[in-house]
Amino acid sequence: MMLAMMPLMLAPLVAALVLTAPPQRLDGVDAKVINVRPGPGDRIEAAQIVAAVAEARASLAASPRLSVLLQLPAGEFAINTTETPFELSDIAPAAGALLTIAGAGAAQTVLRFDGLFDVIRGRNASRVRFADLTFARQRLTTTQGVVVAADATSVTLQIQDDYPLPVEIMGDPERLQPGAGRWMRRYRQAASGDCELVTDREQGTVWPPTQNVQVKWLNATIAGGPRTWKLGGVSWSFGPNSEPVYSKGDVVGIKSKHGGQAFFFDGGSNISFVRTTWTEHSRGVLRGGISDITFEGTAVRKSSLAPSSGLPLCLATPGGGPQLGQPDDGPIHNIVVKNHSSASTGDDAIACFNVKSGEISGSSIADAFARGIYLYKSSPTLSENRLQRCPVWHDNRPDKTALKSDDPYAVMADGGYQTLSSSDVNHWVATSSNGTVSVPATVPGQIQLDLRRAGLIEDTYKRFDQELNAWVYRDHWQFQLNFTVDTSLEEAEEVWLEFDGVHTQGRIYLKEAQP
Repeated sequence: MMLAMMPLMLAPLVAALVLTAPPQRLDGVDAKVINVRPGPGDRIEAAQIVAAVAEARASLAASPRLSVLLQLPAGEFAINTTETPFELSDIAPAAGALLTIAGAGAAQTVLRFDGLFDVIRGRNASRVRFADLTFARQRLTTTQGVVVAADATSVTLQIQDDYPLPVEIMGDPERLQPGAGRWMRRYRQAASGDCELVTDREQGTVWPPTQNVQVKWLNATIAGGPRTWKLGGVSWSFGPNSEPVYSKGDVVGIKSKHGGQAFFFDGGSNISFVRTTWTEHSRGVLRGGISDITFEGTAVRKSSLAPSSGLPLCLATPGGGPQLGQPDDGPIHNIVVKNHSSASTGDDAIACFNVKSGEISGSSIADAFARGIYLYKSSPTLSENRLQRCPVWHDNRPDKTALKSDDPYAVMADGGYQTLSSSDVNHWVATSSNGTVSVPATVPGQIQLDLRRAGLIEDTYKRFDQELNAWVYRDHWQFQLNFTVDTSLEEAEEVWLEFDGVHTQGRIYLKEAQP
């Protein structure tokens, strides 16, 4: 009898943990507040989130001009479900109103889901905002190991302790094509202690990379001890480039698509994520001609679940970050990605498809498995973005004014960067206007420091040396560098030579001609 009554008792229990607070002002309009409260054991159940979303949906249907705040509590919650908890399809408050789903802060409210499903889904949803919370998974979703042996078709690795075995990250075979999204690349431990991509001579500023290309694998089998695994069906070629067979001792990060999205929106408009973080699972899609999209103060971070001993975590997630549009979709307008940070995503950190207006600014992206920013038939304004060991890549040509390389010495060509080698950039020469003084120069830098290193002047900040050295700043100095450019640039329609900073009265000459 008790077992028969339990389903009848569940609905009142969930309702008691989803509480409606008195209305309050939110963004200048009246807002209904729906509070989700932890239940027994300080847990939040998926049913509570579903019930809260259902109440928000009903409230907006009854009063479309009323904003709704769905408030999640502080805490880290493991939420087990097999279905999408935030199902927002057809939710569309009236203009000026908003559905906000918020936590107590990205560091304070962490929702850890389990399963291969879309965490957030909305078809024809509009005016929805997520703020101040972290979406995470309950386990690591990538793995890594040290190469034991490699040949033309396989790589055998010792999988690092406390990381998933390759077979555990291969995803749902019923939802994915065999071998879909299974790739690996080489990593190294940096002086900072973090794990970063091994880069080629271009420092990760061109695509596809000339070295440490993405290496495809298809299957995994145990090969000796319980943590020794062979990845088979390996292809060492990627695009026009090939990777030499791995050497014993190489550190390799391994990923595989696993199904489900961090978020999926199809159609609608005005979707925003503010101060929101993703770990373990970051790939999200906004498509179907959706416009007015905002990511501000958002982040993809490496997992806190990684073991503290051994090599640091190589890959934060098995997929990329926000995908704004899709290749065959219609145009998207007014996208804003501002102050977004991304570390070691498993694909493109930010991807734009048919984005016709908007901006990507103030963002910091490091070690994306593929491109840092991918622009396909897209023309958002790019400004003040910092990319490390991953490129900005345009299917046609780079943005003329705003592409930023991690290396200050970069010649931009169609599709990416050509970076000058260190032997080139260390051979600047500074010469006075009449040619009587010529010294080795450091760029970036200043002529007084170059002259002092050459022993021609003393410290300008000492006693009266500023006046004694006045001839230096009264002269006009020429900084010259001879360098060799890759022959592939000869075929480019446009080549842009980028400077991070030039004196306002300076002139630039290339091959003795002023551009």
